[in-house]
Amino acid sequence: MIQTSPKYRCGEKPLYEYVGIHAARWPDKTCMVYYGSEISYGVFEDAINRFAAYLHGIGVRQGDNVVIMMYNCPQFMMAFFAVQKIGAVACPVNPAFRKLDLEFEINEMKARVIVANTCLHQLIQAVLPATSLETVILSPLEHYAADTSAYPFTVCDADSLPCEGTVSMMEALWNTAPAPPKTKVGMDDVGLILFTSGTTGLPKGAMLTHGNALYKCAATSDVSMRGENGVWIQTQPLCHIAGVNYANVAFYDGAAVVLMARHSAPSFCETVAARRCDSWYGTALMAKKIVDLPDIGDYDMRSLKFSVLSSFGLKSSEGLAEKWRQITCGGILTEGGYGLTESHTMDAIMPPDGVVWGSNGRAAYGEMGMKIMENGVEVPVGQMGEIALKNKGIFKGYLNHPEATARILRDGWLYTGDLGCMDENAYLYFMGRRKDMMKIHGFSVFPDEVEMYLNMHPAIEKSAVVGKTADEPAARRPGGQMPKRAAGRTQKKEPRLILKAFVVLHEAYKGKISAADILEWAAENMASYKCPCELEFLACLPCTETGKIQRELLRARENGGAAEWSKI
Repeated sequence: MIQTSPKYRCGEKPLYEYVGIHAARWPDKTCMVYYGSEISYGVFEDAINRFAAYLHGIGVRQGDNVVIMMYNCPQFMMAFFAVQKIGAVACPVNPAFRKLDLEFEINEMKARVIVANTCLHQLIQAVLPATSLETVILSPLEHYAADTSAYPFTVCDADSLPCEGTVSMMEALWNTAPAPPKTKVGMDDVGLILFTSGTTGLPKGAMLTHGNALYKCAATSDVSMRGENGVWIQTQPLCHIAGVNYANVAFYDGAAVVLMARHSAPSFCETVAARRCDSWYGTALMAKKIVDLPDIGDYDMRSLKFSVLSSFGLKSSEGLAEKWRQITCGGILTEGGYGLTESHTMDAIMPPDGVVWGSNGRAAYGEMGMKIMENGVEVPVGQMGEIALKNKGIFKGYLNHPEATARILRDGWLYTGDLGCMDENAYLYFMGRRKDMMKIHGFSVFPDEVEMYLNMHPAIEKSAVVGKTADEPAARRPGGQMPKRAAGRTQKKEPRLILKAFVVLHEAYKGKISAADILEWAAENMASYKCPCELEFLACLPCTETGKIQRELLRARENGGAAEWSKI
């Protein structure tokens, strides 16, 4: 039975207040674990208060945007909640950014302060002259790491780096009293800005409120049935909406978060075994790498009871879930849900006691609106159309872009630009982005589906599919056969859209299988209009930090655009 609405654990208040409540109740309870170091709720709350007081002391005020550019580390969450506690807006950006990416987002936000890992200092110095930044606050990524033997980054001595003109975050904490000003923060106030390409176009800052965050944390917690005794392992980037939402669920529950700065299958398994982690959010590709470890049987994974995935680069499946069940001795692995940055994600969530494979779950609460629209009309059950959402997680709009906001928010509904359908039990089936859908011989084709089929080939580790314009006979039929033509007549050719696949092979198959072999297999196993006409092997695919394939870079490559493949 789906409950109508959330019953908030500690009332309707910003999440940083939840941390304060837990700290008062359990000051010595472990809140975060980071490479051998444990941080209690009491210490976490003290650090938040000290840094909030420091930020206010240097002139950060309610409504100001503060950039956070950090890999997963305790300082990220300390800065995140400290910024929000004084009514300012936390603005995480991707630490994998290059100069132009960072310049663009900082200037869109008109941010004066950035909090970053020390290892990013040179990049920040490079953008300073072209941005609104005035204050740079740095903290070594490894500051809280007690055991650096399994650390995924090169450990450096921060004091030896050229950080002239910057502020040490840790010194700011130590030298400031934990007494931030009492700031009245409303649930409808913006507390988070995350950049997204939205339904189309250049990245835009999605303005999310404290109420949005609390609502989606409650929804995630209620469906996944996590509680205050949970131990969450965090591998997805905190700068991403799903990453920060899942971490915040632990702080909402009063549970513990084990932070990993970067995911690797062996270190993940070692951490789960050592810390008895019980919950995880990752990608299907990550999960596959874990179950495929040659020595996976040597790790004690029995504590990992509930794991959810996003199908980035690889589709989650019952077969993968069964392998996961075996290595965890009964643990659940399933598709996590559906959502987007503009809705603070988790609009559909897969209930662990009601898994429907192929779907993305259902709404957590009865009050959450979800419908499938086409040409302004809601379509029947099972019919494809645009996914529209209405719930308390929907953002306030795009920063500086009222026209784009008006296009996506209409009559209280968020029109996502995603295509999908719903079944008779209100489970959502995400089909793909409308902008990614391709018409091949009159049929609608989604790259996600073609990639899912290709990835079933034993030689393929992962794949990406894009549309490509090519000259081919205009009269080609979906079945792949050519019509007969009169003798002596030259058949007319015209530009048509075909599918091209980019494939990364498993090591064992490299040099032992050809593109023609895989194309032949595809023709035997897939509908003709879904079969790629061309296939190219790559050493790797361009992906975001969260594992999403960047098909736009592959399209640009096909069309003669410059792609920095050496950096992918």
